[in-house]
Formats: sequence, structure tokens, C-alpha cells
Amino acid sequence: MLYIRGTGVIGEGVESKIIELGFEVERIGGVDRYDTNDKTNSKLDDFSTIIVVNGESFADALSISSISAIKDYPIVLVSKDNIRESSVKYIEKANKVFVIGGTGVVSNSVVNRIKSINENIDIIRIGGGDRYDTSKKIAEYFKDEFNDYVIVANGLNFPDALSGVCLAKEKKAPILLTANENIDIYYKGYINEKMYPRLIY
Repeated sequence: MLYIRGTGVIGEGVESKIIELGFEVERIGGVDRYDTNDKTNSKLDDFSTIIVVNGESFADALSISSISAIKDYPIVLVSKDNIRESSVKYIEKANKVFVIGGTGVVSNSVVNRIKSINENIDIIRIGGGDRYDTSKKIAEYFKDEFNDYVIVANGLNFPDALSGVCLAKEKKAPILLTANENIDIYYKGYINEKMYPRLIY
């Protein structure tokens, strides 16, 4: 089974070619990214932990995507100050939520809304001074989930990092974002300290 998005982002011609290759296709697409996110998460039944990220910016979602894939944690997209009603059911079901990013991307209004929806939920915020610091803090928090690989990707554009998510899951590797500059600027000390022997760029 291969899932693809709405016709506004993946045309019917592409779908036809995929079917010709022998794949069974189910299209998951909504009126916007939040609706598509809800339709995608509705396919997931067995979870007790969710991840909340800002749906208007890709960086934090990419940094947490390897953990989402490794642990099968649904990612719920929110705006900076609001949670869509369609996302409430995932918060009601969960007993733990990771809020990714600082208050500049996911405000305390969202955290308070989560508490009001599910007063028993355990809320853990992982956020840094910028997207690169957040990326490192995610890797540090989940260090026990990772092996000896680390994937380094451009933090200013999403396609390369997004393409590496499946590899990150297979290798059990964190995704560290850079500004397309020398990695020493952001992570040399961290990578040396953790002794990652295998870097994938």
C-alpha cells in the first residue's frame, strides 16, 4: 500500500504511473496541511504518545521526524497559538505529549489548551534558542533511542532532510539541521562528546 497526498500537490498523472508499476494506492489529502495531517493520523490506532509541532514551519518537525518514525508517535500540527478541533481527539487519547520548539513557535496558550483537554497528560517541551539548538536538544533528549549514526541536513530547506527520514528510522539516527555551513559551528562538540562514528550528509 502506498499513500500519497491530494491532487494539489501530487497530480493524477503521477498516481497513474505509480499504479502502472503495480502499487496499490490510497490517496490521503485534505483541504490544507492541517486537514491532511488529521487524515494521516486517523490511520494510526495504537499510540499513547504524540508530538506537537508548529505547522507553519518545517524545521522542528524535521528534527523530530526520526523519533516519530522510530517510535510510531503521531505528529500533530498546530499553529503558534491554537489547536484545531480536529486534533483534540489525539490529545484526549494520549498520556504524553512532546511539544517541540520554544514559545516563539508553540506558545504557552497551546500548552494550556492541551492541559485543559487532558488534565492527566504528561507535557514535555523540547526547545532551544533556534532551530539548530532545538535539533540538538532533541538528539540529546532521545539519545538512548539512537545508534552510532547521525544524519546532517540543510535546516534552511526541507526536501533533503525529508528524504532522509526513512533512512534515519532504519539507522536509528537523529537528524541534525545545519545552515548549509561548516557543521563545526553547531555540533562539533556535541558529536565529539557523543562519539558518533558515522555521519551521513
